[in-house]
Amino acid sequence: MEQDTKRKIFISHSGKDREYGQAVLELLHTIGLKGHVFFSSDADTGIPVNEDIFEHLKKQIGEDAYMLFLLSNNFYESIACLNEMGAAWGGKNACALLIVPGFDIESEKVRQGSLNPRQMAVRMGDKKMIKQLLVNILEKCSVHTNSTVIENACLDYLDKVNEIQKKQYIQTRNELWDVEQKLAKDKRNPRLYTRRGKLLMKLDNQNYQKAISDYLYAIFLDSDSFAAYSELIQEAAKRGDYKQAMWFAEEACRRFPGNGNSFGCRAYVKCQKGAYLESIEDCERALALSENRWFNNTRGRCYRKRGMLWEALVDFWTAHKKDPQYQPAIDNIIITVERIGDSKLLEAVAANKRTALENNRKEEHFDKALMYLECLEIFSPLSEEVLQEYGGFYFDFGQYENALTYWKRALDVNNSCRNNYLCAVALKHQKKYAQARGYYETALEFPDCIYRQRAVEQLAELDDLRI
Repeated sequence: MEQDTKRKIFISHSGKDREYGQAVLELLHTIGLKGHVFFSSDADTGIPVNEDIFEHLKKQIGEDAYMLFLLSNNFYESIACLNEMGAAWGGKNACALLIVPGFDIESEKVRQGSLNPRQMAVRMGDKKMIKQLLVNILEKCSVHTNSTVIENACLDYLDKVNEIQKKQYIQTRNELWDVEQKLAKDKRNPRLYTRRGKLLMKLDNQNYQKAISDYLYAIFLDSDSFAAYSELIQEAAKRGDYKQAMWFAEEACRRFPGNGNSFGCRAYVKCQKGAYLESIEDCERALALSENRWFNNTRGRCYRKRGMLWEALVDFWTAHKKDPQYQPAIDNIIITVERIGDSKLLEAVAANKRTALENNRKEEHFDKALMYLECLEIFSPLSEEVLQEYGGFYFDFGQYENALTYWKRALDVNNSCRNNYLCAVALKHQKKYAQARGYYETALEFPDCIYRQRAVEQLAELDDLRI
């Protein structure tokens, strides 16, 4: 087997579809493409330890990677996946569309995406289509593999795909059976009908109308069953059926005018269909009724679509503060910081810090500068410049322990003269002179620079004070 190049193959997938991605990864390795594949959900082929996640992903796509998109409902609900799709479209990368079992390639979300809807999509369980795809990939990567190897690899791969489908189907069927057993004893429980509707959706797209019937019956049993309305609205919107989604959203707002989620659901539908100003108004009504990360995230998406990047960033950051584990907010912060530019955000940090220090309006401008720094850290957690700025921000406000924390992190990224000097300064201001001396002396081990000379002066000062 001859390998003329190491062109990367990037498997773009939702973490919820990891098992299908793993099957594709093993298939590519078996036919001779080991070392070519980037698959973030596998430790051996994903992002190296201590690498900046966003920068690494951008670099992989930017190096003319061959993109394999594992299309599913999970894929289109992932901001990270949509971001990868957009980056590949902008970079004009070669790509292939792999349909995860159970996904409808004719759905509205595919037509609205940046992929070419006329491009032939490959069903993951179709042997003939998979073999044609493998031949194309091998050609693109200039790798030659025996046809018998390809044939046997495809058979093993199809067995794994079928096994994953079977396992997921059985799990959903078992959950459905459990719900139906409960319904047999409690036939007028609206929550059970709502649950069954959701499982029917998950089991098979063909069950859409059956699921709708369950949601409607739940509403018939309990007109105050907001959960059924919410599921109906979101499922219809996901499938691009905005007319039906909007009808139920309007009904929810009429029935539950004091429930912020009613207006949040309507805002979601309006955002999905591109009515951004109306969606923003509904988000504001929802937020006036209750605090919810989803409302901020939806409004942020609308702001960004309208080019209001700074307003969007505030909303995504607010959603993140309400729930630090809320991944859509994290993904949206990363996208928005990239569009604004980290250099502009650093300028905004400096301007707000300066205003806070000069005019004694600490709280407003202090908080704003801190918000921008937190967004920058999420965007690039291993950026030496951001960590230095973070430490400098706290230092200027006399919070020396916090300054030391960030300067030590900068030192972990780059053991430099400057970073050792900064750590020493923070320690000196805490009157930890012995520890400060150690960092000053380490700074002297690096080639001459302005910080080395400052370290010399600081050591002399400590000697004069006999510290």
